[in-house]
Amino acid sequence: MFRERVHLIAAGLCLLLLMFPASPLLAKTLPVKNLDHPRLIETSELLLLVDHPLVRIVDMRSSLLDYLKSHIPNAVYLHFENLRVPENGVPAQSPDRISLERLLGNNLSVSNNMLVVLYSERSNFNATYLAWYLDFLGHNKTVILNGGWEKWVVEALPTTQDYPSLAQKKFFGKIRQETLAEKKWLRSHLTSKDIVIVTPARRVSIVVRRAKRSGEDTFLEHETCFGKRLCKEIM
Repeated sequence: MFRERVHLIAAGLCLLLLMFPASPLLAKTLPVKNLDHPRLIETSELLLLVDHPLVRIVDMRSSLLDYLKSHIPNAVYLHFENLRVPENGVPAQSPDRISLERLLGNNLSVSNNMLVVLYSERSNFNATYLAWYLDFLGHNKTVILNGGWEKWVVEALPTTQDYPSLAQKKFFGKIRQETLAEKKWLRSHLTSKDIVIVTPARRVSIVVRRAKRSGEDTFLEHETCFGKRLCKEIM
């Protein structure tokens, strides 16, 4: 009788394993390790992570309509303009730390232990915009989809029109002041040989790169200038 019960229990367990195989949803550890700064992630890597509970995918394409038509499964939408707010009448300024924490935790359902995957079109900087904010807040676990939305579509990878079902989370940032270049600092270092100022066409951005320090390059984020006239005023 005892042997029969053991056999029945064993058979039941085997049946359960067949019916409910091990799922990545049960994973409790980050799928990508050794992240000390934002990096690229390939489409083949992301394909394995779309259902992972510790991965938040953020669609940052310029058009909400494009998101509504089709997006990567479990991706939540954020327009990059939500990352720019007026301050004392001056437009397009950075939100403060508390506002960013609320945006990430309450609206995007991101917590400090999660991997954030960003993507947009190849033709814009939207994904890198949020990647810098996450780095500024001390969140190393950030990756950007290499090739963007276009590469995902060309490879005929899964898409959906469904929204993810998300719950609010808590996100706490720890500002890395060394990643930010204020106008005052920039003016005082314009003649320095230790920095390089890059000004792309159209949307002109000032990007400052400091000399090597402690064996590593430190990149400082920028004030964005809209047109040459405003850039001259900053200079």
